[in-house]
Amino acid sequence: MSDRTRRTLVMLVVGALVVLPLVGLMAMERITAVGPSSDEPLAILLLGSDAGPPRDDDTVTGRADAFHLLFVSAERDHATFVSFPRDSWVPVTGLGETKINACMTRGPENCVTTVEDTFGIDVDAYFVTSMWGFADAVNEFVGCDIGDPELSRGCTRGLTVDVDFTCSSGCGGFPIEQTGEQQLSGFEALTKARNRKLRDGGDFTRSQSQAELLAVAHAEMQAEGSIARMMDALRILRRHSVTDLTLPQLTRLGIDAMRLDPTNVERILAPSRIGSVGAASVVFLEDETYDIVAEAATTGRLPEEYRTVAATSGG
Repeated sequence: MSDRTRRTLVMLVVGALVVLPLVGLMAMERITAVGPSSDEPLAILLLGSDAGPPRDDDTVTGRADAFHLLFVSAERDHATFVSFPRDSWVPVTGLGETKINACMTRGPENCVTTVEDTFGIDVDAYFVTSMWGFADAVNEFVGCDIGDPELSRGCTRGLTVDVDFTCSSGCGGFPIEQTGEQQLSGFEALTKARNRKLRDGGDFTRSQSQAELLAVAHAEMQAEGSIARMMDALRILRRHSVTDLTLPQLTRLGIDAMRLDPTNVERILAPSRIGSVGAASVVFLEDETYDIVAEAATTGRLPEEYRTVAATSGG
């Protein structure tokens, strides 16, 4: 290689080292300069498939054992999780009246149609993850190993969550040895999201826990305040879930999430009661559920009379 060629290569490398970071900074400035989107409220369907060992591994054809609607206000300054027990008895598109989690046996789009027909709202997007997809997403988000569950056993990082039960075996994920505030890595978080047998509220409690974990992850991402962290979270989300959002739409949603104050995120379990249809135990949604969904779809918030209850109960 001639001296002239060597000098040229050195100049190119130095130029790249100087210019590329500047381009990155300019891109970040352009992203952060974009004001919050304020066209219409958003309604996003969040589904957790029961796919995963020992069941079939096809995420989008399992049953939707986690079922949540996330509503975001037009100004993107408030958001509301409405969580539904998996046994909620509703008219499911193509299947007649049955448990709501059956909707995904015909794909997530069928769950979207079911929600739209049942509640008379428009759903803007959906996300679906599996049990192991959820655990791996949490592990990657907090910095634990992913893949073989044993790789992450003993990881000391996790989402900071208050846990009200212990589980030593048959937990649905890794054991949880103590109660109280602690860090849960992916397969421990899966236990909190799945376990119902050791908790007084059964399916009701685990539905609340699933929304709580999502809210905690949002709060921890938002607290870091880093565009790089937000983009990393979006990449993790894309790797471990199925969605009908495009990358630009997902990026826009991530920017809005970074600006959303976690104290403005409300959570509520759909008011409902346990009943039966024939020999099957089911959950009937109360009339108030339809009012809550209608209000949240319009404003991104709970009706006034439910806000204090949701804030104090974690519901």
